[in-house]
Amino acid sequence: MESAIAGRRRTATRHSAEDQALDQIAKEAEARLAARRQARAEAREIRMRELERQQKEAEENADRVYDMCAADVNRTMRVTPDPVRTSRLLTNSNNFQSSRRSSEDSLEDAGLRNGLVIVDDEGSEDEENRNIENGPCHGRRVLVSTEAAELLETAGKGSLDVRLRKFASEKKELQDEIRHLRLELEETRNRVRSERSSGSVLGSLSDNEDIQREANKLLADYKFKLQKAEQDMSTLQATVARLESQVIRYKSAAEASEKAEDELKVEKRKLQREVRETQGRVEELETANSHLQRRLDKLKNAKSALLKEL
Repeated sequence: MESAIAGRRRTATRHSAEDQALDQIAKEAEARLAARRQARAEAREIRMRELERQQKEAEENADRVYDMCAADVNRTMRVTPDPVRTSRLLTNSNNFQSSRRSSEDSLEDAGLRNGLVIVDDEGSEDEENRNIENGPCHGRRVLVSTEAAELLETAGKGSLDVRLRKFASEKKELQDEIRHLRLELEETRNRVRSERSSGSVLGSLSDNEDIQREANKLLADYKFKLQKAEQDMSTLQATVARLESQVIRYKSAAEASEKAEDELKVEKRKLQREVRETQGRVEELETANSHLQRRLDKLKNAKSALLKEL
């Protein structure tokens, strides 16, 4: 009866421990999934913010360069032909081009040191026609990170405005899809809650496949650890039983040895007493022997004296 009660208690304890482990697994999986989603959202927002900032800087730099080129061309076209002024303008233009190239080289070196690359902005058809009408002008170049450059390459060809508008449209589509998926997820959760409240659904349902997969993985791990712990416990119980039997055997042997030791001590005391008694008798016999030996010597002397007299 007691063994049956103990078995039921162990079963109830095991079920409660498994329920607690499942709850803990679900909570950890939900926390990890929420953290992962938040990290992805933050990284996506940071990338988009960086792209917008880089695009804004690129547009400002391109506008400044274009304004400078257009101003130089307009001044050159408005001024009457003057060889001195023309040579001066050419010298200034060459100096500007050399300084621009040196600044671009230094900018490229700084970008390489900081993990950035330079991307050429392919102008639109209107800009190309404007360049043909107003004179040659260098294309815009933007300093961006390697990740942003890879994203811009995946966007295809075209100007930065076109590619960024494409990214913006894709972002909007993704946001709409995420909003739609959230609505579907909320509907699924409400349906699961209603089914669970009506009792038609048994057990717990995970929110998505990631939680279910991680929960199954952790549950299998915990089950394996539980089986291993049970095996270790059974091995330890067998070892304890064997050691207890050895202790009982050694204890009985020790008691027998103590009993034999007591008997030997009694026998030793008895023998010591007999030895003392025997030694006392030996001493008495030696004393009597010496006394008799002296009497025998006296008798021998008396006999020899009598024989001499006769």
